[in-house]
Amino acid sequence: MMVTVTARRFLQSAREFLYGLTGYEFAETARRRRVACEQVFMLAIIGDLLGAPIPRSYYSLGLLPHLAAAIPGWRRRMLKEKDLTEVLGYELS
Repeated sequence: MMVTVTARRFLQSAREFLYGLTGYEFAETARRRRVACEQVFMLAIIGDLLGAPIPRSYYSLGLLPHLAAAIPGWRRRMLKEKDLTEVLGYELS
């Protein structure tokens, strides 16, 4: 019983180590790209909330109810003051 618990912990630790060694950077890059694409999409749909001169279309009005819950967080992220190190942080790493 004790050997299986120790072996299971060792295998779990080995999996986490190998994931960090090989796959973490890919997963983090994919997450960052997804967030950037979502921000651009939200800007195209509801950019007029920030003052961007983007006219609304019929289709963007149809998507608005689905995006309503994400608007406060998106608006906070877009209007947040960003330091130069935050903007260039993705390229430096």
